[in-house]
Amino acid sequence: MVNTHNQNHSPPRDDAGDISEEGLPVLPPVNTNADVAVEKVKARRFERGLRANLSTSVVPHKYPTYAKVVQAAKMIEDQQKENYNAIQAGMISVCSLPAYVLFDSGASHSFVSPSFVEKLPIKLASMEEKLIVCTPTRSKVGLDQAFNSCPVRVSDHGLEASVIILDKKDFDIILGMDLLSTHRANLIYVERKILFKSEEGKEFVFKGNKSKKPRKTIILALQVQKLLVEGCQCYLASVLDTEAKITPMEEITVARDFPDVFPEDLT
Repeated sequence: MVNTHNQNHSPPRDDAGDISEEGLPVLPPVNTNADVAVEKVKARRFERGLRANLSTSVVPHKYPTYAKVVQAAKMIEDQQKENYNAIQAGMISVCSLPAYVLFDSGASHSFVSPSFVEKLPIKLASMEEKLIVCTPTRSKVGLDQAFNSCPVRVSDHGLEASVIILDKKDFDIILGMDLLSTHRANLIYVERKILFKSEEGKEFVFKGNKSKKPRKTIILALQVQKLLVEGCQCYLASVLDTEAKITPMEEITVARDFPDVFPEDLT
């Protein structure tokens, strides 16, 4: 016979954990210390691989997770790129053609995009030695075609540059240290400008801007009228395509059936 006097009818306790009121075992909280440690290791390892200009801005914050340190590095890199382009990007003249340029002090050579090459009237030459370029994706590209004497006009001053064809879409032309060092250029970040000095000792300035490569703009006639009222100047150009083929009246379906109605010259 079992003695039930003062017997505790509550569910027995398990050494591995507590028991809930419903009689179900309560799992101990997951120990996240190991996960935190792994995240810190990944974050510090990522920091060690950063370039110096990013590392000095990211490392002092000691971000706790890999995701946060990556996000911070990306934000700083984008900001630096914007400031960099604001100083060194803008419009110049290349072979009397408007070109969107980047003055890149991190590039040893100067480059031109394939799309802009099609507009240049000068002769292309083969390089004696192929140039191996490392791209931002860490792939290597061999370049062997260049323009040896490309006339460049910066701030109304004529220069010459040797530009190599490189498949780039952001800029028409990139002028690197080969041109910058020749003309003793100094980058003045505070004032967002580049100071050039000619062999004769004359100084001239290129001022960058934040605007992207200009696009062709079409506006409505009403907008033109409004701009004229506000004092803007307007130029009317009459363009005649001398190579366009003039279609004879007898080849125009409607006009040839009513020669008495339409004038002989429909152009």
